[in-house]
Amino acid sequence: MIAIGGGRGPERRSIGALMSAFGFLQRQVVHRSSVISSRAKIGLACQVMAGATVGPWATIGEHVIINTGANIDHDCVVKDCSHIGPNAALAGEVIIGENVFIGTNATVLPRIKVGDGSTVGAGAVVTRDVPPNSVVVGVPARVVESKATH
Repeated sequence: MIAIGGGRGPERRSIGALMSAFGFLQRQVVHRSSVISSRAKIGLACQVMAGATVGPWATIGEHVIINTGANIDHDCVVKDCSHIGPNAALAGEVIIGENVFIGTNATVLPRIKVGDGSTVGAGAVVTRDVPPNSVVVGVPARVVESKATH
């Protein structure tokens, strides 16, 4: 059995696929102090750290890290290869795209969508949808960079 905690989501997925080809099993790693609703769905090779909570009807994709103390509320969707930072909070019905990084203590308000490949800076409060491949920071969060332009 393996758990891949480092690197970005696509790197975790690639390393996991390589290790699986050699016969290693990819499993979920869930800390005993985390709380996951019996109605939530957690994907392959996810890691849920100490004190994290995942609410009812939340859906977590594959190779996702839910870091220490993070809160993912009801009906949220976190797509593959994303990372929810320590003490981050996703309010109800939030959709986090693929390969998204949510920074420490960031808050995403209800029914917000964060586009694929985006980064939400530490402590940001996201009050409106975030376009794909964007970097947002501040209170309220605002786009400061588009990764697509690099």
